[in-house]
Amino acid sequence: MSWLLKIWANSYLMLQPNLYSEMSAVLECAWGRQSMGVAWGVSRLVARAGSCLRHLSAQPAAATQAMQLLTTLASIQCKQNPIASCEEFLALVAWEAAGSNLPGEQRKELHRAFAIAATYAEGDVRNRLIQGTVALKEKLMNIINMDSDTEPVRNMLADTLDCFIGVTEGVHEVGTMDEQLAILLSVLQCVPRIVYRYHNYSGVVLPALALLAKNAKRMLHSTLHTNKTEYLEVCNTTFEVYVRWNSGKISSIPQDAEEEAYEDICALMEVICSIARCGVDAQAGGSCATGVRLVLPLITTQLLALPRLAHIAYRMLRDLVAADQITNLPIEDFNMVVNALRVGLTAVSCDVSTLCCDTIVGLSTKARTLGDDNPYAISLLTLAELLLMLIIKMEIPPDSIPAAGAAIYALTCVKPALLEGLARQLIEAFAVNDPANVPRLEEAFGILTNGVLFDGLRPHKIRFQDNFDKFLASVHGFLIVK
Repeated sequence: MSWLLKIWANSYLMLQPNLYSEMSAVLECAWGRQSMGVAWGVSRLVARAGSCLRHLSAQPAAATQAMQLLTTLASIQCKQNPIASCEEFLALVAWEAAGSNLPGEQRKELHRAFAIAATYAEGDVRNRLIQGTVALKEKLMNIINMDSDTEPVRNMLADTLDCFIGVTEGVHEVGTMDEQLAILLSVLQCVPRIVYRYHNYSGVVLPALALLAKNAKRMLHSTLHTNKTEYLEVCNTTFEVYVRWNSGKISSIPQDAEEEAYEDICALMEVICSIARCGVDAQAGGSCATGVRLVLPLITTQLLALPRLAHIAYRMLRDLVAADQITNLPIEDFNMVVNALRVGLTAVSCDVSTLCCDTIVGLSTKARTLGDDNPYAISLLTLAELLLMLIIKMEIPPDSIPAAGAAIYALTCVKPALLEGLARQLIEAFAVNDPANVPRLEEAFGILTNGVLFDGLRPHKIRFQDNFDKFLASVHGFLIVK
């Protein structure tokens, strides 16, 4: 029934007069914005959803559909959204603030609906809606200040942090003096303390780090500079606390390691990526650099045995390059990134090797502006020989070949003489061990560079990719025959 009502609400409670006028003037009169019909309809729908949540919370299907109905009603993004002033909805806010019996995931979605509605509410109604978030914050502080450290307490803490993730997802617009943002910032300031105290319990650390990552966009794009500063300070403190308790974990990976043990590091890398994607100034760059230094020692050959962790780590590097953060690192840290890419290129997984090639392309684009004698460019160009040999020896996953070709082209754009030098080295090596195939190899390299300018322009990229396919067919042909 809740599912059907959700579909009905999506169809008729649009609250946009221009949409009704295209359908029916009668519908506009009955369910248009600020009409008695829409107020009555929303009231009945919320009452239905509230009844399901109160009495059928133990039945996941019914409770989930009821929550989706509430979220649908709350998501009508206008200042006159009738759900905000609906007494049945405000009663749900009071019920949750007093301590509902809902499971964690349902409470998270409920707080998301409250936050969405509060975003577009005004005056006393908005204050009543925000009281639910205020009560949630008080509950969090009470849990943190408890002396006992038992499993029920940790579960309550994790559920409460999840609820704040719901609040974060529900805050759609942020004003200059937004109470919701102020509450979220005060909660985020508790994250280092939570990570410090519960560092041995991933069930608590994971939602704490996830909350930090989810808030990056809102805090770093806030109109108040102090919000950005305080958020980045929280991130830096969290990194320091994490290193203090997990220095051994991030310095090496044992051979018998299981991926589940590194879920917290995955969450930490998501925090770093979130800062990189949303921060555009030197202050955010400093936090990114701190985070990258924290996880770079982990990216070794042992990491490749943990596919999901490896994928997240190399995706982080690619995202940091896209955000122009890697070339801002000191050269020592940049060299560690290059070594990490060297490891990733040898991966069996096409996902990891493709991410490495994409990262090389991004770094090469930046390195071109620095000049081929720049330390960053020199370090990056050391990957070219390894990449070319992996391609020729067919030791790179087939699905990664197009990305590898793009990486070779991008590296050569940094130093146009690069490919010619690599070809000469390879031909000289063949002249010693396999002189009969030297003419064919020379011809293949001639095909590769035929009609191509290494200027980074799209037509030449496409031409190089076509030549690259012909080059591979030729080289692999006589190498396989051999």
